[in-house]
Amino acid sequence: MGDASTKSGELQAIVAPLEIGEPDQDWSPLKQLYSRKDVFGVDLYEAGLGEQIEGMVKELYAGPGAVRKTLHKYVAAR
Repeated sequence: MGDASTKSGELQAIVAPLEIGEPDQDWSPLKQLYSRKDVFGVDLYEAGLGEQIEGMVKELYAGPGAVRKTLHKYVAAR
């Protein structure tokens, strides 16, 4: 159990600098997170998914109402 809480704290620290509603911020923490094989089983950038997921997260962080808007967008696209 200690390993999971340690990893959780580590992952939270990686994304902590990201702020909602700041489109021009430094998004490099996402690359640091999504390239972790110990978290996702693969490096999402090597798998060709990193940039796509990064784009989705940027949409989620756009500001008030962004999560709902983004979820509707991707659910409707299915």
